[in-house]
Amino acid sequence: MSLVVPEQTKVWLLTGVAAAAALIVTILVLGTNPPGKPAASANDPEVTSVTAEAPPPQAKWKITTHVSGVPDEVTKAQARTVARQRPALVALVKDVYDAVFLHRDRLPEELKQNFTAAAARAFRRSGAGAARAGVASTSYRSAEIGIGATDGARLAVATVSIRAGADKPDASRFLHRSTLWLKRSAADWRVVAFTIDQAPLPDRADDGKKAGDGRGEKGDNGKRRPSGDRKKARNR
Repeated sequence: MSLVVPEQTKVWLLTGVAAAAALIVTILVLGTNPPGKPAASANDPEVTSVTAEAPPPQAKWKITTHVSGVPDEVTKAQARTVARQRPALVALVKDVYDAVFLHRDRLPEELKQNFTAAAARAFRRSGAGAARAGVASTSYRSAEIGIGATDGARLAVATVSIRAGADKPDASRFLHRSTLWLKRSAADWRVVAFTIDQAPLPDRADDGKKAGDGRGEKGDNGKRRPSGDRKKARNR
């Protein structure tokens, strides 16, 4: 028994086969890439993730304020006047010394905003901070701010202490102490004068020796004397 397929049906069958073949070719070419995204090539550069380095550790600020220049008991009005100036002075100290020790690129702008022109020039020449050592890591940061109350809180003194070291394994540590004299004009505080005392700290390897490392000579009671007492022990 033979099956005769009408001509019109043959055309539809051929069309369906051609469409299926085209679909298979399309899938093979595109693979699983979503529409609009080209297929990966063997010559494409390899993408690698970059992890940012953690910043060096910094000590938290310890900042205290007090009323100064008042011989008798501070009045409520004076206390309120001084309290209103505290946020601005605390922010000034943090901004200036963060620029001095951590973000040297910000220092010119901080000096321009918070120092008089003469004080800014002198501060730049002082070489304070870690200008040559790179970004510093701080282990202690404190400031004590005295705000004058008798003159309407227009004068203040900030005493700052910072223990820091450069962000290098072999870099020396140093202790920075400075005093800022500030004057308020309208709503802005500016540094009009300052003093700086910055000196190196003992190397970490020498800390134990200077504190006493237990390698001194034995005394009459069998206990070890510190190394510094050797000369005295010989002269007895």
